[in-house]
Amino acid sequence: MIIDNLFKSIDKKLIIDLYIKLLVDNFKDSLDNIDDELFVEVVEDMDVKEFNSLLEQESWSTEEAEKVIEYIEDFKDRLRNNIENKILKLVDTYNSI
Repeated sequence: MIIDNLFKSIDKKLIIDLYIKLLVDNFKDSLDNIDDELFVEVVEDMDVKEFNSLLEQESWSTEEAEKVIEYIEDFKDRLRNNIENKILKLVDTYNSI
C-alpha cells in the first residue's frame, strides 16, 4: 500500500525524465565504442544540431521525449544498416579472391 501511494504521488513528468535520462546516458556511453568515421557516416542525413540539443537537456516535454526516442532508434537503425553493408562488402571481397 505504501508503494502504491508512492507511485500515485510521483509526477508523470518525473518518470518520463528519469526514463529518457537513462536512455540518453546509455546511448552516450555506447558512442564511445563507435569510431569517428562511422559516426559521421551514420549521422550524415540527420539533424545533428537538434539531436545533440535534445541529448544535452536535463528535462524533456512529452513531445521532446518522443523525439529523443525516435532519434536514438533512427541512429541505431542507421548504424546497424551501415555495419551490415560494410560486412556484406567485406564478404563479397573475400569471396571474390
